[in-house]
Amino acid sequence: MPVRRATLRSELGKVRGHLAYARRLGPWLRKPLDLDTARSVVKADLGRREQALIRTLRDGVFAQPRSPYLPLLRHADVELGDIERAVRDNGLETALAQLYDAGVRITLDELKGRVPITRPGGLELATDGSDFVNPLIRRDLELTSGGTRGTARGVVVDLRLLERDAAHTRLFQDATDLVRRPIAAWRPSLPAVPGMYHVLQHAKLGQRTERWFAQLPPYPPRESPRSAILLGATLAVARAAGRPIPAPRHVPLERADVVARWLADRVAEGTPPYLNTTASGAVRVCEAARTEGIDITGTTFRVGGEPYTPARNEVVTAAGCTAYPFLQANEVGRIGVTCAAKSAPDEVHLLSDKLAILQRDVKARTRRVENALVLTTVWRYSPKLLLNVESDDTAIVEHGPCGCPLGDLGLTTRLHTIRSWEKLTTEGMTFTAAITVRLVEEVLPQRFGGGPTDYQLVEDRSGPISKVVIVASPRVGPLQPDTVREVALQALGEDGTGPTLMANSWREAGLPHVERREPYATARPKLLPVHVIE
Repeated sequence: MPVRRATLRSELGKVRGHLAYARRLGPWLRKPLDLDTARSVVKADLGRREQALIRTLRDGVFAQPRSPYLPLLRHADVELGDIERAVRDNGLETALAQLYDAGVRITLDELKGRVPITRPGGLELATDGSDFVNPLIRRDLELTSGGTRGTARGVVVDLRLLERDAAHTRLFQDATDLVRRPIAAWRPSLPAVPGMYHVLQHAKLGQRTERWFAQLPPYPPRESPRSAILLGATLAVARAAGRPIPAPRHVPLERADVVARWLADRVAEGTPPYLNTTASGAVRVCEAARTEGIDITGTTFRVGGEPYTPARNEVVTAAGCTAYPFLQANEVGRIGVTCAAKSAPDEVHLLSDKLAILQRDVKARTRRVENALVLTTVWRYSPKLLLNVESDDTAIVEHGPCGCPLGDLGLTTRLHTIRSWEKLTTEGMTFTAAITVRLVEEVLPQRFGGGPTDYQLVEDRSGPISKVVIVASPRVGPLQPDTVREVALQALGEDGTGPTLMANSWREAGLPHVERREPYATARPKLLPVHVIE
């Protein structure tokens, strides 16, 4: 009984937090963000990056006795004054590189709390993912992440982060001449993040999202009461503030034609629309338009959530459409905004007003990742405070002018050919190695026989829509593909709302497929639990 009362108190506390968010949301929405303001705040912060980093470290790390970065800095014998001098004398990125080489860095597993922070010389510190939540932010909004672990994790959002990301969206619209286009989204509803992010950012810009197509059905109140309360409160407050948001309408992945027909109606009216969706969602819509003979020429897709590859770009352009990729992470919000003069399909401008990056070879969970992006939060209102945090994302990084308005503003670092080698990211849903390794090495062998090297998860990114395959060695013996698929989805969806949401999305997409063959080996050769085909 005490446990149940404690759970109830926790749930009621979160509901009260949602209601407090609703009270703050109205005044926030009533002050729309215009282009001049967006341009001026980004340009100003680009001009004071070094001072911003020092203030963020001073207030968010050195003034926080429980910060997990403090033991690392002390172990490296680094004080705030040392960082100030290094930044002043050598520049921000060089100072971060010096800290990295001194051991002041965090791996992805350490950030997620999967393993303790350990360093030569006796440092060992157990952490939880919540230890890296930025102490400088307000908890205006708490959503569920896209879920990369076996347990669901909340995403804490400060409305100031949404406002900054809205500013970047407004700059992108100006650079690509999308300001007056009809706007729609084909993104999941709550408890997932992307759909709510989209509608609130455009509402802040004074722009109405005309349709919110949801790839998964909104959770019924009995299963997710907090999500229902949060969604209802957001819709009501936005309406009262004069910034109405459409209620999400369930349109599953196999009914991409519904979205295509809405786009075609706008095209026929002479106003080609702008749709926010995943990279594979854009491909599905274009293929549905081709199959059904629907004209969506001139449509613009704003895509994210998974790699935007040349194969996907080919399908989109063949339909007479354009896609602009964004790069986002739950820990920091938006990372990159598309380059209007892009020379590669997925080229984005790094948002250097918020972030700094290094590139290093890092040891990830199942392999060594070359030229991985290492992230540091310069801007002080990101959901998590990152200081040289290693990711499993790789990219080609370029610097210099590009001829687009974002580059002219000062966002001169660009990324392209962005790939993640530890994650399976398909249909905008992401599972990292922590859960996929357990599936391959424990769940499937225990249920169907064989050993850890008899199974493998494969993501084939060579086509327009990524395919996820469970490879099972013929040595295992007879298998029923439908049974293997369902066991895998149940395992992937365990322990929380986020993974369940993703497993349901894959189930609707008919993923994963099951293939009988020997697992793929690398050139070295190695058998890895997760294998990616480009």
